[in-house]
Formats: sequence, C-alpha cells, structure tokens
Amino acid sequence: MEKLGSTIRPRAPDAGGVAPAATVTPTGSKSGYIGNKNSKKFHRPDCRWAAEIAPHNRVEFGTREEAIAAGYVPCKVCRP
Repeated sequence: MEKLGSTIRPRAPDAGGVAPAATVTPTGSKSGYIGNKNSKKFHRPDCRWAAEIAPHNRVEFGTREEAIAAGYVPCKVCRP
C-alpha cells in the first residue's frame, strides 16, 4: 500500500505482478460449479469451502455432469 497524506491507497500491480483474486459470489460467477484441483471435489459457488480454494487450485465447471466426467466428486456440505 502507498500512503499519500492522510489517505491510504492500494498500489496497482506491477507490469509483471498478479492482480488480487476476485471473491466468489453466487450471482457473479460465470460457472455453475467450482472445483479444487487438489481434493478433486466440486462445490456450488456460494459454498463456504469454495471460498477457501486457492486461486491456483480453482477449476470452473459449467454443469454438474461436466465436473463428474472430469473425475470430481460433490462436496458433502453444499451437495451440488
């Protein structure tokens, strides 16, 4: 962060930097389901466990069938 006077503003990422990951929102997600590359489980976008998936481990699926065909299993909490 960069401090200017009495206000604090977040700095823009460098040209080679990575922008912060967007938060998961149920209505703003373009996919129907969020998968985790490590656990091979998939979740609804509003599941509390979907929000915990690191950005580099996230996989998006359009349908439940697509996730299952890729070898993912449904979350036992949100039951997609």
